[in-house]
Amino acid sequence: MEKIYMEEQNQNQNKNKKRRSLTSSTSIMMSFILAFVAIISIVAYGFGQVSFAIPEESTTPFPETITTGTESDESYKIKGNIATTQIALHRTTENKYIYCIESEIDIAEDTQYQKDKEITDNGLLFLLNYLLSEDFEIVDERGQAVPEKAKGWIIQSAIWTYQFDVKAANSYGTTMTAEAAQGFRNEKAIFAMNDFMTNIFETSGGTIYDTCKLNGTSLPANDTTITGLIAKAERIHNGQESWNAFTVTASKKSDTISLTSDDKYYQTDVVTINGTEGFLGFKIDASSAPKGTMILNTNGEELTGDKLDNLVNGTQFVVRVPVDSITEENKQVSIQITGAFKGDMAYSYSAPERQKVAFTGKVTKHVVTGISFNFDYTPDVPDTSLTTAQSIYFVGLIILLAGVGIIYANIKPKEEN
Repeated sequence: MEKIYMEEQNQNQNKNKKRRSLTSSTSIMMSFILAFVAIISIVAYGFGQVSFAIPEESTTPFPETITTGTESDESYKIKGNIATTQIALHRTTENKYIYCIESEIDIAEDTQYQKDKEITDNGLLFLLNYLLSEDFEIVDERGQAVPEKAKGWIIQSAIWTYQFDVKAANSYGTTMTAEAAQGFRNEKAIFAMNDFMTNIFETSGGTIYDTCKLNGTSLPANDTTITGLIAKAERIHNGQESWNAFTVTASKKSDTISLTSDDKYYQTDVVTINGTEGFLGFKIDASSAPKGTMILNTNGEELTGDKLDNLVNGTQFVVRVPVDSITEENKQVSIQITGAFKGDMAYSYSAPERQKVAFTGKVTKHVVTGISFNFDYTPDVPDTSLTTAQSIYFVGLIILLAGVGIIYANIKPKEEN
């Protein structure tokens, strides 16, 4: 019996060992499976993430030369009923319209123009940026798109009118007359030189410059008419208004510095970032700020990593710096703002004894600005000093109490007697 019992016990032990071995093997296998799934998930997650950094800079290649087309057809020569100046519309061989920035000199047909230099007159650049951009549309008083050739007349005459008003120099020949410039401003109808009987375009009331306007811009309404655009361009040229095709501004609500409720951080007031048209977003670089500096949104949430690399126009934030990180040497804290823009820039092109023409192209450009904060924190201390009136009352009260005390001291012995 004992032998049988021992055999059964051994068999049970072997079975238990097998069970434990099987359980152990299953556990190890499951661990490998879970680890594999975790790795696949991490890799998939990593590859699935999108970089939210602002777009990199890229410049549309401005060719070293452009070649004008052969639009000798009279239908491409446009004239108004009032202005005597003919405007010949020209395109490049890439079918892109080009416009003269000097008057009274013809554009050469089927001619190679050489790249000259970037146009830096901000007034002229403003005009080109809005009138030549494909982002905006010139419409009539009914809100309908102006026909292509009428649009060409408007753009070219507006450029010449602006150049006349600011007294821009011509490389060759004489400049436009005051009568011609005024004629453009008074025009209400235009036609092609090959058909004097049919107007290409005509307004129903005011002048073309006053009734036609640019759609799709954030400019004030008064600045969107052709008259308004020219006037604004001239104010920019004369320094009466500032404008840049790519401008990012960082504005502080105030210079106030406060202390957080836990007394661990100094905090700025709200900062707002805005960019001009074509603004694609901005990023914040606080790497030069004291250790522990944080950027928070207006909900008190910290912005870190990718969240700092692509913020939208109008974003507001505050800056926090640890109290222990501020010293006399670093209390002036600066952060860097880099804005990304997509918009038009222009180069002039020239040919011998011909007027210069403007050629525009779309670019993505970075503009860097900064904003500084003075963390020389001085807490608001309640004014506990006494006013003159309060001092008089206080002194009077002391005298009164002293008098009462003296009287009481003198009376008391008599009562005891």
